[in-house]
Amino acid sequence: MGKSISSILGVVVVALFLLIGVKSCVVTVWRAPDVTTTYKIVGADGRQMTIVLQPSHETLFLYEDPGEGSVELVLAHLRGTFGTHWVGSLWNVDDEGSWFGLRWYPRPIEPVIMEVQVLDKNRSGRGESSFQRIGSRARSIILFTPDSLRFSDMWFPRVPTDPTLVRTLTARVRSTPR
Repeated sequence: MGKSISSILGVVVVALFLLIGVKSCVVTVWRAPDVTTTYKIVGADGRQMTIVLQPSHETLFLYEDPGEGSVELVLAHLRGTFGTHWVGSLWNVDDEGSWFGLRWYPRPIEPVIMEVQVLDKNRSGRGESSFQRIGSRARSIILFTPDSLRFSDMWFPRVPTDPTLVRTLTARVRSTPR
């Protein structure tokens, strides 16, 4: 009887080790949406931030602060991989594969380990920039649901995309003198 229990435990340990080892090697690359998708949040103080994901992986971040009279527009390139889904709502969002990245995200949340590279910026008004310098890269965990995304500890609901606004913002940020 004792040999049976130790054999079963040995098989379970080996199976768990293989599951963890193999699961950590499988990576699913995040793809930008097939159509331009917009998310927006408006604070009680009037500040607002808009995120526009484009099929080209280029993303617009628009931050408006009426209190400071400032507007900042950033063009960034996003690339990333989905976290490793273990079981139920347990995910690993550490791209190094360690145990320290284990997180609990209830369905339908899907975490993406994202690299955000700032390509260009345009800023007007008072105050300092809210974004990193041009050319910088930052790693962030962005959470996606069918109707929203979470970036920088804020949930952004999906809103209808205004194609004219997207064209205007893209032209504005690309025409910024250096």
